[in-house]
Amino acid sequence: MEYRLLGNVEAVANGTVKLPGARVRTLLAVLLLDHGQTVPIGRTVDALWDTHPPHTAIRQVQHCVSLLRKTLTAAGARTRVSTHTSGYRLDLADDDSIDAVEFDRLVQRARDRAAHPGDALAAWQAALALWRGPALADVVNTPLAPRAEFYNQQRVVATEEHLACLVNLDRYAEAIAGLTSLCLAEPLRERPVELLIQALRGVGRRIEALDHYQRFSTRLADELGIDPSDRLQNLHRELLRGTMRAPVTPSISDIAPRTPTPTPAELPANLAGFTGRAETMRQLRKFTDSRGAIMVITGTGGIGKTSVAVRLGHELADQFTDGRLYLDLRTHSPCEPMTPMAALARVMRSLGATLGPGDTDVDELAGRYRTLVHDKRLLIVLDDVADYTQVLPLLPGASGSLVIVTSRNDLPRLTGRADAVSVPLGPLDRDDAVAMLRGFLDDGRAADTVNLDLLAHLCTDQPMALRLTGERLRRRPRLRLSDAVTTMAGSGMLDWLSLPGDPGVRGALDASYQALPSRLRTVWRRLAVSPLRWHGADTTAAATGLSIGDSQGALEALEAKHLLGYVEDKGHRLDRLALAYAVERSAIEDPPSIRETVATALLTRYVDRIDAAYQMLSPEFPPIRTRVNPALHFSDKPSAMTWLHRESDNLGACIEYAAIHEPTRCWPLVIGMTNWWVARGDRDQWRDYLDLALDAARAVGDRHGQWRLHHGLGLAHHLRGCFAPSRAHLRKSVALAEQLGHADDSLWTLSILSELEIENSRHVDARNTLDRAIGLLPSDGRRPRLEATLYRNLGNLLLRTGAPEEAIAPLRRANTILSGIGAAVCRSYVEIALGEVGEALDDPVDAGRHYRQALRLLDDFHDHALRARAHVRMAAHTIKHDTAEEAVPHLAWLLSHLDSASAATAAEARRLIDDFPGGEPALLAWRPKRT
Repeated sequence: MEYRLLGNVEAVANGTVKLPGARVRTLLAVLLLDHGQTVPIGRTVDALWDTHPPHTAIRQVQHCVSLLRKTLTAAGARTRVSTHTSGYRLDLADDDSIDAVEFDRLVQRARDRAAHPGDALAAWQAALALWRGPALADVVNTPLAPRAEFYNQQRVVATEEHLACLVNLDRYAEAIAGLTSLCLAEPLRERPVELLIQALRGVGRRIEALDHYQRFSTRLADELGIDPSDRLQNLHRELLRGTMRAPVTPSISDIAPRTPTPTPAELPANLAGFTGRAETMRQLRKFTDSRGAIMVITGTGGIGKTSVAVRLGHELADQFTDGRLYLDLRTHSPCEPMTPMAALARVMRSLGATLGPGDTDVDELAGRYRTLVHDKRLLIVLDDVADYTQVLPLLPGASGSLVIVTSRNDLPRLTGRADAVSVPLGPLDRDDAVAMLRGFLDDGRAADTVNLDLLAHLCTDQPMALRLTGERLRRRPRLRLSDAVTTMAGSGMLDWLSLPGDPGVRGALDASYQALPSRLRTVWRRLAVSPLRWHGADTTAAATGLSIGDSQGALEALEAKHLLGYVEDKGHRLDRLALAYAVERSAIEDPPSIRETVATALLTRYVDRIDAAYQMLSPEFPPIRTRVNPALHFSDKPSAMTWLHRESDNLGACIEYAAIHEPTRCWPLVIGMTNWWVARGDRDQWRDYLDLALDAARAVGDRHGQWRLHHGLGLAHHLRGCFAPSRAHLRKSVALAEQLGHADDSLWTLSILSELEIENSRHVDARNTLDRAIGLLPSDGRRPRLEATLYRNLGNLLLRTGAPEEAIAPLRRANTILSGIGAAVCRSYVEIALGEVGEALDDPVDAGRHYRQALRLLDDFHDHALRARAHVRMAAHTIKHDTAEEAVPHLAWLLSHLDSASAATAAEARRLIDDFPGGEPALLAWRPKRT
């Protein structure tokens, strides 16, 4: 399949493939431009709608992706469009091609063959022949415009170089028409004017050449207020004198050193205290096995990129006999960053070339540089690079040399080259971080492993922070490590991580921060003052007011600059050092109310969203609020539970913030997480958050919140097997509900209370509670789970009070109610109770049937406490009525999940395990049979 971007966007396979609509065509362009990389969904939405995408945008993107896949498949393409967590990715098949990629390849070939003008000319002509009009001509909108403009400018440069080749080959007549058109299209571009003057002079049209110069000079003065360059003015003077020589392509002898030059050995001194990075160094060495490579080492400021690059350079120095060059491009230095022109001149002087005052054209000088180093084996370290444009002129054209680049920014255009590899640097391993700190100490403190580990953690295992901490400790031999830990854990951390004459971590972060565009600075500060632990596009949009697409783009840009970390299924976050610096900047640049403004926006979003999740997961429970925004609804229970799991860290952070600053929003967040805590969460943390929210509700007199929280605490203590506190909280919840006029809403509380009383043999209390609850049941049957639970509890009560035959009717009634709504978990409780009835009535066949049904219903359920109850019943049943071997799978499962079972279930399971022949060893050795 041939894909075309240099003109209208097309796919060609035995003729042009008809793409179904403008949005599918735009989607194809977006994916092709970043083929081989995942394109975030936010960027795709922005590209397809430009501004104001509809609320169904993501669904429409999914539809467009489906249409694109079908279209390509029908055309016989083997191109793969895959779906990923954050977006979509297009991978080319071996026989696929993209004209823009082919254009780049031909341009590079033309530049590599600059010393052979005939070959270069053929490559330029082939590159230009790929163009059919302006790039992305039929899909250009605001987000794609910069990409289109980039390729259009590359076309201008290629046209210029092609015409320069013709002039250098004395083919003046062929060049004049093209140069005239290029001067009209780019009236302020100087080089086409220079080439046109040379070509006109070459065919004897001196007067026209002078006229072109005069018109260009006048235009520059009128529109920009500047004069032509010295080079063009000199050309004009030669033209006036009639002494202008035809241009000659410089030969290697023109730029070769005239006097012997020492072999460059510019690498800085190797770092004596270099620690760790064994795996990184092994990975980097692996890429030196093949000739010709570019290594890009990326990471945040202070992470040790330069140390790694210099260390590797010294290890490999003997392999590069023609020299080792080192260039600091000063992107984050107090000095001015080095321009590509200055960098080229510096490198060429190191190699012995002599440059004249007229050598001011970067492209021309880059070609001369590639000629100079064509047959050499050089090691070139380019430190502190800003972007691709700084590096490109310094890349040798032939294999044999190694270029090591360090940058705080990801450089995808550079690492996209076939011979380039990216190695991101993260924090040190903890053992290496502790070893680095210990290397500064020569006293008894070196043995204090606990506090050294804490200090390494507080330094986020970052080499610069570790070095500064170690240096402080070395200078203060009487400073206890525990005191250093206290300082690092407090607000003076960034002051600690600096020394006289060394701004330290604050200085490194400040350099990165000041290099950001204003919009990204603002986003970074907003993330820092938010209460959240992880950030996604949606939360960033709420915190900043940006669109989802712009927020996603900002997060990716900050991640690419290594100012945000990213963890799959969690999101983006600032590490501890970056967070401290960004909070400092916010205190300087933002109004004092900004933290409250950001937090309120995020709390509003989370309260709304968790309300929707709660009403999806607990439709029969009293809602947190009566109405939920339809746009926030979840499609099903798994998606609601998945959202709670993914956002659990952020929800916990919001709970802690709201308890202090917005107490009335605290309890909805805690209650909204009930289903997650019951099924998957840390129940100790659940109880702590319930207590925290209850204190907050009491502090502001929120009786509605107190009612809901007493219910939650009653349930939490019940699941932990704590009878007294559970009953006290449940009774308090019922009393508050009645005082608030919500007696009907206390039905679930009464249901849990009755179950608690049954389990603890408070049979009279349980009967009174059940009679009261059943009397409050609505007559419309709209709360089937609640009704079934109450009748199941009644059946359990009758069973435990010696009336198993009477228990059958309410249990079957509960089962009938639940069978119609597919409530597998609720039904499993009833099936266990019916199995116990079968046992009591001496009907082992019926009992076994119900136990097996309960296990089938719980097969995919993640609440191990309930599954343990079913396995215990089934294990006891098979031991009593069948054979011990049939109990093995159930006992083996119980042995692995004892910690998840209730106290009573765990005690019975332990008794069964201990009585089993062979005990635990036999069960541990058991393996399920393969089917």
